[in-house]
Amino acid sequence: MNDYWDTSMPKSPPPWILNSLAGGRYKGCSHRFHRRMYYSMSTMSDSFAQRHDALIHTDDDPAEIDLRNPLWAAFWALLWPGSGHIYQRRYSKGILFMVCILLLFVTGWNLGGEKVVYASWRDNDHRWQYFCQFWVGIPAWPAILQTANVTPFGKDFMRRPAVDPQVDPQWFNDQVNHDQPTEAALWQLIYHGDYELGTILTMIAGLLNLLVIFDAAAGPVHTKKTQIERGKENIDHIG
Repeated sequence: MNDYWDTSMPKSPPPWILNSLAGGRYKGCSHRFHRRMYYSMSTMSDSFAQRHDALIHTDDDPAEIDLRNPLWAAFWALLWPGSGHIYQRRYSKGILFMVCILLLFVTGWNLGGEKVVYASWRDNDHRWQYFCQFWVGIPAWPAILQTANVTPFGKDFMRRPAVDPQVDPQWFNDQVNHDQPTEAALWQLIYHGDYELGTILTMIAGLLNLLVIFDAAAGPVHTKKTQIERGKENIDHIG
């Protein structure tokens, strides 16, 4: 029984634990076997604990992204959706933003009969929705030129509706049998719910690009490597 206190191995657990492990059949001659079993279980428990800590407690540095000149990135993002990210060489995000925002804008514009994007600050016609559409950039800016009677894309492209039929009778020549007070009301009558839906979609496109502009200027929120990847690195280090 002298080897019970052998210093080359951890001290054996109390006899009542060994007796439990042996199913009530603990004998002094078998204490060495049970001591090895107890030691193996303790080692496995410590190993699992270390692996768990490696997976959960990560201490990565934030992912570094070269934003180049943030002001220029924001400027390009304002001009054209996604171009700020392309300027920063974040090509995947830039192309994704460009396709999604422009597709949303063009879809809404066509749903509303190409009448839902225009700028107007006249009496009885305050187009507040344009303040959201404006942020799409160049695709929505011809509406501003129309307010100054500059029509590089034609007189009807993103033009303001006629407020007074007596002042602007030419815009009503192709419409008959209606009693709408303004041309904007006439557009809503012609396109029904599609006009409102198109307006909403173009507004959403502008607001989304506003977020894209901020992302190009400030970069993404600090991101870390995935816990699984870092956890595997820690486990390899422990091993």
